[in-house]
Amino acid sequence: MNQLFRRKSVTILLAEAQTDEHKFNRALTARNLITLGIGVFLF
Repeated sequence: MNQLFRRKSVTILLAEAQTDEHKFNRALTARNLITLGIGVFLF
């Protein structure tokens, strides 16, 4: 149960964010975003 509420310090979180393993990649192109926006508008 203790691991459920485990916390990390800010310095550890920032160090983990700098690694290449956790980098965000662009998954949606401009065309995908436009199509998604039109679909939401019509729905």
